[in-house]
Amino acid sequence: MTRLLIVLFFIAAYPALAQVQLPTDANGQVQFQELVRLTDKTRPSKQVFSQSQAWAERYFKPANEPEVQPDLANGVLFVRGVYPIGEQFVRFTMLIEAKMGRYRATITDLIAENNGLLAPIQPNNATADDMQRAGGTQIANPAVVETVANQQAELYKALDAVCRDTLNNLKTALNG
Repeated sequence: MTRLLIVLFFIAAYPALAQVQLPTDANGQVQFQELVRLTDKTRPSKQVFSQSQAWAERYFKPANEPEVQPDLANGVLFVRGVYPIGEQFVRFTMLIEAKMGRYRATITDLIAENNGLLAPIQPNNATADDMQRAGGTQIANPAVVETVANQQAELYKALDAVCRDTLNNLKTALNG
């Protein structure tokens, strides 16, 4: 009997374990942000800006449809692009704000695209239970719902990794 209860506990807890939490801003929107102080604390903001722009043009390949919009007067670089993740694409906006000896990089406005369908990335991926509740009285095949929930969890894990990798790559490029 004890073994059965332990197994049931883990089965019930599995959807919660599959949930991926992404970082958010004060408004609860998904946002990856990093404030980095450069090793050269006296590097002029214009140099930080130009190095950030050169990095963005190298890092975001043309196949990912990057749109780089520099605002030199304010030391702000806007980048809009796409992360290909498996069969899906995630559109994003990246903002790099250059200051003397430091910068702030923010990745936000994350939208998943799959076969022409768009969906904003939420702070948490939906679990199988969430999806069943959202279906209301409609009965869905639990195996299909579980598969979709697992695919979404994998997308969120991959998205978390690629956004963090982008921020780390920028940090390495500007401190290198």
